Amino acid sequence: DIVRVAYMIIHDSEEYSLGDLWAANLNMDELIDIQDIVLLEDIIMDGGLSDIASGVGTVNIVQAGNTVVLSSGDVVVAGLQFQLSQPADITNLTNLTSVSEDGTVLMYAMPTDVIEGENVPIFNLPDGVQVESVIAVNTAGESMDVTLEQTLSIGDLSSQIPQKFMVHQNYPNPFNPRTV
Repeated sequence: DIVRVAYMIIHDSEEYSLGDLWAANLNMDELIDIQDIVLLEDIIMDGGLSDIASGVGTVNIVQAGNTVVLSSGDVVVAGLQFQLSQPADITNLTNLTSVSEDGTVLMYAMPTDVIEGENVPIFNLPDGVQVESVIAVNTAGESMDVTLEQTLSIGDLSSQIPQKFMVHQNYPNPFNPRTV
């Protein structure tokens, strides 16, 4: 079931039986990841996800300060897998089901709870935590291209802005022969 596959993704260093690995690897790519959860969910929901129009495109993920934002245009996203720089508690800002443990965040859609659009807030992170990698999956369980961008927030600069400045004559001016 979905919980078992999510457990296997988060605890990837544990040993699993050949039967467990075979059952969890639904797309037969030899990796257990968010693609397998989306495919399993579609099987359980009798095609509920794959019935939603799906496309393949680029998903843009931006970490602006502590908020992670997704832009996919009209491409529907059914699953996301994030690797964080360190274990952290996230604040889920979507209707997606989320599991977060040991620096891995899994987010997957129940039918109709998919994500699409521009600048959709996904989750908030604590200070000092960065997104290191992302896997995005459409409703057909296909991996999508992902761009990951991190922008730094700028604190208060008012103490660093000069109150007054002056411009003085540069004398002698080597470009003016009368001053040399």
